[in-house]
Amino acid sequence: MKNFSISIFLLLCASACGGASETEEVNAPTTTVAPTTTVVPTTTVAPTTTVVPTTTVVPTTTVAPTTTVAPTTTTPAPVPVDVTPCRLKQDEQFHHFSGFPIPNIRMSSTGLLRVAVLFVDFPNVNAVNSTEKIFSNNIPEAENYLETMSSGNLDLQFEPLHKWLRMSGEHASYDLSMFDNHLLFMQEAVDLADPEFDFSEIDSVIVIVDEKADSFTWSPAFTPADPYFGLSADGNVITNGVTRGVDWANFPSNVIAHEMGHTLGLVDLYEIGATSPAQHAHVGNFGIMGLIVPHTGGSLWGSMDPLNGNEMLAWHRWQLGWIEDTEVFCATNSLTSIEVGPLTNNAATRMLVIPVDSSKAVVAENRTSDGYDQNLSTGGVLVYLVDTRINTGRGPIKVQGDFSGDWHDSSTLLQSGERITVEGHEIFITSKVGNNYFLEISNP
Repeated sequence: MKNFSISIFLLLCASACGGASETEEVNAPTTTVAPTTTVVPTTTVAPTTTVVPTTTVVPTTTVAPTTTVAPTTTTPAPVPVDVTPCRLKQDEQFHHFSGFPIPNIRMSSTGLLRVAVLFVDFPNVNAVNSTEKIFSNNIPEAENYLETMSSGNLDLQFEPLHKWLRMSGEHASYDLSMFDNHLLFMQEAVDLADPEFDFSEIDSVIVIVDEKADSFTWSPAFTPADPYFGLSADGNVITNGVTRGVDWANFPSNVIAHEMGHTLGLVDLYEIGATSPAQHAHVGNFGIMGLIVPHTGGSLWGSMDPLNGNEMLAWHRWQLGWIEDTEVFCATNSLTSIEVGPLTNNAATRMLVIPVDSSKAVVAENRTSDGYDQNLSTGGVLVYLVDTRINTGRGPIKVQGDFSGDWHDSSTLLQSGERITVEGHEIFITSKVGNNYFLEISNP
């Protein structure tokens, strides 16, 4: 038996980090495992729990089949054309977004995007490594990740200025915890580069600090809510960027990809201000906007593995236009034989969405051991709740289900014969055919 609980964190936050939390906990009905279905042959073979026809005596020694029997039909239900009920409207007061649409002040998620990459050091910290080495450690894998997640819709063009720019102050004098300070820091770097770099058609700026500038303990995204607070250069106003600090030194590209997710408009999925393991209670290993690098076994002490659950959530891809409406099964009624293909395949239905109300939806997606999930110990169906009324870093997306470690990992994924109820909506995993799962839903 599996018990599931939904934790809904309600708190507004105007930036991507910081703040306290309030918690309201609601217990969901218990998950049950459906019995194995058996088929009675038309001859004398019957399962051990015998059903005796009124005219025939069935032998009691017959061994029932041990293999799982598929549902009576594997013909998938037709995919609804209208996804409007599932396209949750974003609460406009928030700075980052878990609903639709993402405002156009954020970086476009499709087409060619040009990103300037600048390198800075400080009077008390002089760089010794080449900018070419720093670039290769930070950028190419981040580019590959985002373009792969986009299914070819996004073409990132990173344009480095290969020289160290000397900032005016010592590194500890820059406190990026306040937006105004972050703006001044980014603008100073742009001004230093401007004589040798053309910013007129740049969409975003990444500033990478020297690795010895240890006061830069985090890597914030630069995402002003109004162009008035953007970076100015060469007649262009730039409203998206990242400062790359010295955190996650062994996984710099994951940090860049996560922070660029914010410049695209996505929310943080970890609990801001909390410590582990509570910090990762919302989505655990699943999705780079949560835990930047998954931990083996969903354990605080597990080894870090960037290929153990790092595929971007289907909901985020749909927000960004990286999953098409035709790949979304928007289920407003009770249905059977809903076929959901692997998230990593650009074909057929890639996500099931069940609208709860105008701000909440239940999502199911098929996570296979493939792509950035290739090291999952087992694949299965991931179920989570989206609530656009909850701000970034407070749990706008919460994975549903039990887990064996400190937070959600592959042990959370549902298998054939298992069911879960979320917000009164039951999802039953009836079978797996090839790499596709067939689901049955019962709505209240």
